Amino acid sequence: MNCTIKKPAKQWRGTYVKLPIEAANTLQVFQKGTGKSMAGIIADFLAEEPRFRSDVEHWLADEAAKRGVNRQTMIEIFVFEAVSLALCSQ
Repeated sequence: MNCTIKKPAKQWRGTYVKLPIEAANTLQVFQKGTGKSMAGIIADFLAEEPRFRSDVEHWLADEAAKRGVNRQTMIEIFVFEAVSLALCSQ
């Protein structure tokens, strides 16, 4: 007799986070620039492994070398500067 044991389906619960408008706009800019989903961009940042288009990656490497910081710090500086510009333009 062939018997299959079925596990119950996982109950997924979504968590919704309301982002400030500046952060949402910055995510949209990243989304257009990378072609990734917003969830993918956030997951990359949480895993500290963001990957951008090759031209952006080259720019990040060049800027990090100029400023004497590592890649992750350069990404944090870039995000900070982008959010600062968004706040100043309002």
